[in-house]
This record gives sequence, C-alpha cells and structure tokens, in this order.
Amino acid sequence: MIGDKIWRAAASPTRRRLIELLRDGPRTTGDLCGAFRTTRFATMKHLGVLERAGIVTVRREGRERWNVLNAEPLREIEGRWPGLLPPEPPSPGPAVPATPPTPVPSSPAQAVRTSTEAFIDAPPWRVFDALTQNIAAWWGGPHLRSTEATNLVLEPQPGGRFVEEWGHRQGALRAVVTALKQDEHLELSGALAGKAAGVLGIRLERREGGTLLRAELATGEGDAPGSDAAKRVLDDLFRSRLKAFVEEGTRSGVVS
Repeated sequence: MIGDKIWRAAASPTRRRLIELLRDGPRTTGDLCGAFRTTRFATMKHLGVLERAGIVTVRREGRERWNVLNAEPLREIEGRWPGLLPPEPPSPGPAVPATPPTPVPSSPAQAVRTSTEAFIDAPPWRVFDALTQNIAAWWGGPHLRSTEATNLVLEPQPGGRFVEEWGHRQGALRAVVTALKQDEHLELSGALAGKAAGVLGIRLERREGGTLLRAELATGEGDAPGSDAAKRVLDDLFRSRLKAFVEEGTRSGVVS
C-alpha cells in the first residue's frame, strides 16, 4: 500500500532529518551528505528510499543533483510524526505585533547583556546542526559544571533540555530550550556562563559566503558574571570553538 511505503520511508530518524533539512528549500546531494557523519553512499541510500516513496524528487542541473521535498505524501502520516510538513504560508490579515523578548527569569532587576558575533564559512543549516546535534563536539571545559562530564545533550525542541551528563545516570540540567526556529534561532534559559541563570539567544543570518552568528547572554543584574568574563566565554564558545568545528572539523568539546 502507498501509505505503508511512506510510513516505512519516514520511520528512519536519518530520513526524517533529511526531510527536515529539505523543508526550507531544495538542497544538493553534496550539502545533504555533509550534514551527516555517515558515508556519502549511506546518505544517498536514504535519499533513494525517500525518492521511491515520492517524498523527494530529484532534478539535475549540470553536475549537481538537487533534491526537492514533495510534502503531499507526508500528509498521510502527519499525525504520527508532526513537524515534518513545511509550515503553511500565513493567511493575509492585520499585522501581528512582534513577540516581546523573553524576560530574564532570575531577577527583576535590569538585565545585563553581553554579546558577540562570528562569521562562519558555512550555510546556516550546518551551523544550526552543530548547535543542536553536535554540541558536545565543541562545547567543553572550562565551560562545564564538572570535570567528570562525559557528554552534553541538547533536545532541539521547545521545552527540550540541555543536559551535562556525568555518567551512571548522573549529571546536571544546564538549561531549557525556550525558543527554536530551524536554521535561524535558538534560545536557552538556564545557567550557561558560570552559575548565573540567564537567557542565551543565538541568531543565524545567511550572508554571502556563509553565516553571521549573533549570540547574546542576558542575566539579572545581581547574578551577572563580570562583563569581561561573560564576553570571554561567548567569544571562546562561538568565535573560536563552534567556528573551528563547523569550518575545519576541529573537536574541542567534551566528546572529542
């Protein structure tokens, strides 16, 4: 049955991730293969399953193979794996006021804000993958709660947890995902720079030749680390470690 074929095609986490990567527009096979740590052959086998199920169509332009998402078959299984379908275009109507920024939860005092920027020679989806899927590869000491940390896990969904694992079911909840937009925005609330609770917002903007990353840490005035210390933390994490991991594959995290 057609429905069974679509169900089996979407049952694989790798193939669901391929669908998510294609939601925002066509991608070349080379780009998609670069998003996974498996071999190019293995990724192309997954793409072949999606193509045979009618979920992905392929067009060739010169030597490039472009993969295009066909969302229509996914409507048959929308209830089983919500979020696979691309967002519906907004209906015309009155302008909606912008969502106010998330307040710093730790203190009613005036927030202290520290920010940094980094240009990364890679498309936004690769940077977002490093932020959400491979954070343990580049986030490490001294930005950990314990020297016994063995892994960092971030659940990329609103309400998802950012957990530092210490082995044997031990660890610490570092933060909670309070906002997320695929390949564009990630917001975490928790203790991310030392023990001070705050809100870390990360925004990605597509620029010619790569991605501009902007990170801002907001903490309550009474809880804030020194501005110089917070700036050093942000610079080390995003301008040095994340950038080197995405561009060169340099692993400086807790899992190296």
